[in-house]
Amino acid sequence: MKIDGKWLLGSLRDSYVEPESVPSVLSDLEWLIGEWVSEENGVRSESHCRWIANNRFVERVYKTTQLDGTTTTGVQIIGWNAQTSQVQSWNFSPDGGHAVGIWSAIEGGWLSKVTGTTGTGESTMSVNVLKKLDDAAYVWQSIQRTVGDTPLPDTDEVIVRRHKSR
Repeated sequence: MKIDGKWLLGSLRDSYVEPESVPSVLSDLEWLIGEWVSEENGVRSESHCRWIANNRFVERVYKTTQLDGTTTTGVQIIGWNAQTSQVQSWNFSPDGGHAVGIWSAIEGGWLSKVTGTTGTGESTMSVNVLKKLDDAAYVWQSIQRTVGDTPLPDTDEVIVRRHKSR
């Protein structure tokens, strides 16, 4: 209101606004939380998945050890993108490469269509499939892969097992 040529507050209210809840679809990722390991053709992969940011995202930190002992590491964040109303992942590689995956629920698991770039600037694409076998194992496969204009072969299906606590 305006009194004597000055604007004054007529009333002031402070209220708490409840943030939008994360869609229940993210609860379908609960089974990923924990430690995971796989070995295929002598290559060992280890992953640690945990909830972050008030259980709104899953962080997956991974390490892959090649036959010659060299290792690579990376980080993947999986969460709900409210702008697109989709589950989405953001992937970051040690060479500076990065990618975004759009996730869709499929029977028994998830499919992620991933587009990105390598650390040297080449475009990448793949479709990654995760199928839950039980609470202690899932199958992972990467198909329809390309780097630049070069198609890459599909990976074998890899069984990823929950790492047993010691």
